[in-house]
Amino acid sequence: MIRTLLFLLPALFTAGCASTTPTGAVSLRYTVAGTQTAEVPRRVALFKISDAREDSNLGAIHSGFARGSKSLGPARDNAAKWVTDALEGELSNAGYTVVNAMGPGVTNVAIDGQVSDIHIEPKEASHECRITVFIRVRRGETEVLHKSFQASESQPGLGATGGTASELLTRTLQQLMRSVVPAVLRAVEQPE
Repeated sequence: MIRTLLFLLPALFTAGCASTTPTGAVSLRYTVAGTQTAEVPRRVALFKISDAREDSNLGAIHSGFARGSKSLGPARDNAAKWVTDALEGELSNAGYTVVNAMGPGVTNVAIDGQVSDIHIEPKEASHECRITVFIRVRRGETEVLHKSFQASESQPGLGATGGTASELLTRTLQQLMRSVVPAVLRAVEQPE
């Protein structure tokens, strides 16, 4: 009996500790937020946004135990493609024709960039998501936009599943696009 108790006590005391086992891959989805409409529809070349993050882990969420958290692990989908597709959707929604090549007769406007941070962090009673991207717009050989953009969103709770984490990531990227797209439109539409 005493041996059984001595064996079970360490397990009981560590039951509420944080787990580092990933919750399962989080899906990265995006729905166009309809940020802004272009004054003059144009053709722009959008090149794949690169992933410059040092760690592809998306962060952590509360595990349901007191002060414990559970790693989200890396996303199921390619994060750089997710951001690229979101920007393409927003630019198309704004009235632009988005192509993936540049040159005479196609376009002289090129857009590219880097994802430097995508992270969910558990707070006291909520979760905070942060996304940071760098966007560059060139017209011919002239750089007309060279800027880093950041957005963050908070959400109370979040269970130990990737579903609500995915929703938080989507809302944060929509918030980010509300800053990125108007800046890109201004850069593209400014007089040469």
